[in-house]
Amino acid sequence: MEESTSREKILKKVRNALMNKPAKESIANIDFESEVFYKADDEPELIFAQNFTEVGGKFIFCEDNAVLIDNLDFVVKESGWTSGLACEESIIQELLGIAEVTFSDKYTSDTPIVVCSCESLIARTGSIMVSSKQGSSKAALLGAKILVVIAFTNQLVGDLKDALNTVRKKYNGHFPNMLSVITNPINQNGESLSQELYVLLIESEE
Repeated sequence: MEESTSREKILKKVRNALMNKPAKESIANIDFESEVFYKADDEPELIFAQNFTEVGGKFIFCEDNAVLIDNLDFVVKESGWTSGLACEESIIQELLGIAEVTFSDKYTSDTPIVVCSCESLIARTGSIMVSSKQGSSKAALLGAKILVVIAFTNQLVGDLKDALNTVRKKYNGHFPNMLSVITNPINQNGESLSQELYVLLIESEE
């Protein structure tokens, strides 16, 4: 009961933050006196959601795998992604199969959409860390026009140094051959300058 209440509070805060984002301030109105970093007691889900959507990302919070599958199915159908979808990671392929999403197991330059996992979600910058160890090729991760990332709440970290430490520990001190941080840059009109990024974040079981 307590776990359910806590989860509902996080969901409510995320929804409220995304619906009530303040208007962008001009450089002249920026407060240079306030603290740059968020307080430690802020939920990382909330911090990431705010910063990720601020740079044009699309964020969906999922309470469990069943909700993830429903949301993935909804996003695919509503976006018209009925073809041109690739996924090279077996664990994500299983979810796509359950959601009855048609996909190719190999990315090509003609594939506009890639679904993948990640190493970490960096809350402070709203960025996604990916690596060659996940099973997706560099071309797929960095070349797809639309990247859909499926992640768990226990992959959220505060800052880049935390993400690097997590990768170092995960691979026993050895970094993957390719390690990249993806952020969705937008121009002054709010239009994406590179990839269109989606994050479907699942509540971790542990």
